[in-house]
Amino acid sequence: MKSINSRYAGCVLAVIISAVAPHARAGVTTNLGHISGAQCVAVDINDTGTAAGVCTPGSVNLPTVPWIAMAGAEVSLTVPVAGKACGVSGISNSGSVIGQCDYGNNQFYAVTWAGSGASPLKLAPLSGLLGLASDVSSRATAYNDQGFVGGQSVGAAPAVNSTAVVWAPNSATATQVSSAGDNCVLSDVQSGGSGNPTVVVNCPTTPLLGTTITNQPKVATWTGVGYTMTVLPNPPLPAGAPPANVEQCMASSINASGQVLGTCRYDAPPRSRAVRWSGSPLVGQALTLAAGGNPVLTVGAAMNDAGHVVYAYQDVNGKSGVGYWEPGTGKQLLVPRISPGGPGVQANSIVLAGFGSNDRIVINGETGDGHIAAASIDPTSASPSLIVEPLLSGGSNEIATAVSKSGAVAAGSADDGTHESNAVVYSLP
Repeated sequence: MKSINSRYAGCVLAVIISAVAPHARAGVTTNLGHISGAQCVAVDINDTGTAAGVCTPGSVNLPTVPWIAMAGAEVSLTVPVAGKACGVSGISNSGSVIGQCDYGNNQFYAVTWAGSGASPLKLAPLSGLLGLASDVSSRATAYNDQGFVGGQSVGAAPAVNSTAVVWAPNSATATQVSSAGDNCVLSDVQSGGSGNPTVVVNCPTTPLLGTTITNQPKVATWTGVGYTMTVLPNPPLPAGAPPANVEQCMASSINASGQVLGTCRYDAPPRSRAVRWSGSPLVGQALTLAAGGNPVLTVGAAMNDAGHVVYAYQDVNGKSGVGYWEPGTGKQLLVPRISPGGPGVQANSIVLAGFGSNDRIVINGETGDGHIAAASIDPTSASPSLIVEPLLSGGSNEIATAVSKSGAVAAGSADDGTHESNAVVYSLP
């Protein structure tokens, strides 16, 4: 499963991370070339090492070009309308590329490409009775290993209400998940199983008293004739936590075991906690992280099929950080900074790029000289250490954008001596 629109909300905390020795660079960074344009980025990569991404041509007046990397080199994908832009959101383990294309008049639709020589399949929105009041565009927000795509069927202006839907592999027909026009947003699609997959959605809800719109996370399961929704319950407070009430929760991902990751907001410190729901029925477990005896804000960022979690946070100086959590054992690890700082020097920010089934975490962060680097760490090793990916020849910046589900390879972009942005693949330890 992979969510396209991952969001890591801002939060504040006071955590001190010990300084670490300078990090070695290891692995191999492979340049995928510039067949599809002058400035390129690999957006996603699957377990076979096949990457997909976009390039910008040398002229600013030309649209972006989508591509798939075959045998280590870019192959441009067919666009539905000449001269119009297409973007790439991801690539599934089945090999389908997920994206978005302009079909004219700035009307965008979600699309999939079955391979390098295939025409894009336009993922149609829901149609109304006898074609009346049909939705007018579609948007992909998640996909799974098998190539199921989840997203939104979007209605016409002025309301522009949307409905959560699922498209089966190689099918342009949307299967409705939520009630028509209810603005529920599909956040992830479960991998594995047969038939239509289980999905997680976030639905707006207005309390009976008051006008504040809050969010209600739900799991939607296929019954054979349609989807049925189950609301995720508010998690209990961790033992010893100060009193607080849940204001709202949001679900972000679901793994093959049916465990759900999300974040809940509270009316008292720490205001936000990463939460994992598991079991049958699903019960939430909220993360406890403290510094100096004070509870720390956390946000659920990623989860693998083992149910292990990566969360985001910020330190007292406003620098973002990344942590690892095993809800079953309680084990936690704060990922070291690429530039850890020292006496009188603030540590620089790091942000999550991806999390593999092998528990490898890939981050991006600021170096001591103000550049950006990609690095990875295995939090389960006896002595976890951060390994920085090698730069391209003459380059000074690199960024990872995604990690394969296996955690063996990552995708991204790196500059070179001519200051061009190159789509790259990183081999991970």
